[in-house]
Amino acid sequence: MNGTSKQQRAEVKKWSVLLLASFILLFLQIKYGMGPTDESLLSTQYAQNIIQQNSFCSNHQLQCSEQYESLLWVLLQIPITIVGIDIALYFWLNGVLLSLTIFVFAWKKGKGKWLALALLLLFPSFALEGIIGNPTLLISLLVTLSLYDRERFHIWGCLLILSDFDGIIPCVLIWLFYPRSGKQMAVFTGTFALLLLFRYFHFNELVPNFIWAKVKLFEPTLAIQSILANLWW
Repeated sequence: MNGTSKQQRAEVKKWSVLLLASFILLFLQIKYGMGPTDESLLSTQYAQNIIQQNSFCSNHQLQCSEQYESLLWVLLQIPITIVGIDIALYFWLNGVLLSLTIFVFAWKKGKGKWLALALLLLFPSFALEGIIGNPTLLISLLVTLSLYDRERFHIWGCLLILSDFDGIIPCVLIWLFYPRSGKQMAVFTGTFALLLLFRYFHFNELVPNFIWAKVKLFEPTLAIQSILANLWW
């Protein structure tokens, strides 16, 4: 009986940690309220133009420039736009769902201990990023699933590449250090190649504009200036 009661108390303690942390997370998100940023609303504009103008562009003049943060994030907003759900409410509910999913995943991998959840709560941006319409939490979840779910690595890897152009980097690193099958690697490599072709024929560029900004940071002078500016700020 003692052994059984100890196990029950341990289970209650584990679930109490999750529930308490989830309550704190929800409290922070309710306190922040619903307020999508201008950047997140750009994705909404693409989704609206796909439906209304039958064109993947950023404005009504149908200028084909890449201003969205995540292709998958835009595609997920198409059914929401068709149904007519308030986009601020959608961003908030979606952010809550994604953050709680990551919470439960961290809780399970941490075997019910409080440390993993406490680390997440120490960063207010974790509670804020999802509900303001940024795809950050979606990308974080896909990276985590790509790492831990070996059988469906090719699925999560493809979604990660569609979520973030840089997603090919964690996919390759995971494949190198946590070996996956060659077929899985071929699937998301093919997805990345199709994405490059789409970008080339639609935007006349192989890579997004922000890639060139990142490359410039490798120049010593610009890198030092950027670091000093951030330290000063």
